[in-house]
Amino acid sequence: MDNILEEAALPDRAGTDSLKWDALKETFGREDLLPLWVADMDFKTPLCVRKALKRAADQGAFGYYKIPDRFYDSILTWERERHGTTVWQRDWIRTTNGVVSGLYHLVQALTEPADGILLLTPVYYPFFNVIKGTGRTPVYCPLAEESGVYTVDMDRFEQTIREEKPRWFLLCSPHNPVGRVWTKDELTSMLEVCRRNGVRVIADEIHHDLLMPGRIHVSAASLWEGEGKPVTFFSASKTFNLAGMKCSILMLPDEADRKRFDDFEAALGGGGCSTLDYVAVTAAFEGGGEWLDALLQEIYGNYLLIKEALSPFPGVTVSPLEGTYLLWIDLGRAIPREKVRSFMLDACRAAPDFGAWFYPKDGETGAHIRLNLAAPRQTIETAAERLVNGLRNAPGL
Repeated sequence: MDNILEEAALPDRAGTDSLKWDALKETFGREDLLPLWVADMDFKTPLCVRKALKRAADQGAFGYYKIPDRFYDSILTWERERHGTTVWQRDWIRTTNGVVSGLYHLVQALTEPADGILLLTPVYYPFFNVIKGTGRTPVYCPLAEESGVYTVDMDRFEQTIREEKPRWFLLCSPHNPVGRVWTKDELTSMLEVCRRNGVRVIADEIHHDLLMPGRIHVSAASLWEGEGKPVTFFSASKTFNLAGMKCSILMLPDEADRKRFDDFEAALGGGGCSTLDYVAVTAAFEGGGEWLDALLQEIYGNYLLIKEALSPFPGVTVSPLEGTYLLWIDLGRAIPREKVRSFMLDACRAAPDFGAWFYPKDGETGAHIRLNLAAPRQTIETAAERLVNGLRNAPGL
């Protein structure tokens, strides 16, 4: 492990009011499980962030906050230097109390009741709640899958749009849970179909910094010429383990969209983030690059470890991890679908996200699990050992 991460490693967060560690009993019915579910990290946020927060706390006053230019500059500089994304402009930036909360607000501000919103499934399950909770209509287009590799069937994608007539497409890029980093060509094809059919795009790019070797993130907005650019969310939260700080970034390129969103927020009494949110995000984008580089090496090593450990089991398919720190594994040819939960909880004593959560309630449930790899190597070694022992002892294997 890199020296930066050695200092930051948190192999046991029990008793810290961590949802991931301290909500096992109420979520899974038992406490003796290795937590591999909630998408936050078992690493301290970068030291530069902790120091900035300490300075802010030590000054002692927490009155009304004037958001400094540094906050906006840190976002634009990070995007330009880390990803080569130059399309963003300062006056497009809005902040929300997390991406999911922001989606609830954005959908209500920009869409109409009963508007169709298209999703590529399986997908991050809070999206289902956003659509249902705002009274919009979900439209589903399943991803194509072969040997654990997921792609978009462009003919089916366009057919779904023409038949179901959604007004919006909620794009997950990189895609959670299948770990794909969409290529420029794939994104261009999806966006062209949307343009031809008058479909607006909301891009959730919260995992865009979490790229495995050789992968490049291309923002959907950078590929769209003219009016109607994709509305885009991203955040420091996934990148730097700041999910509890509740500060996400929303890019609204179109003036009309900005006005509708701002008017909606004003009608609710205003929004925004807290003082410490802005301090943490600014510090992370200004000084967290080296920490992130070390983290990505650790995550990729964790992926290779799990992949190698499970390779002797032909009934298990590990999807290639291109982006995010969330590994999608299909147990369907090794463990009967209806027994995946008991296998993971009882045989492996591990708490993953279950694949059924990522499909529509009335759709395919699958026999997948999603494992969180943003943890010290020793945690992932334990996870691999428990999975291997469970599979070796499974009937029929």
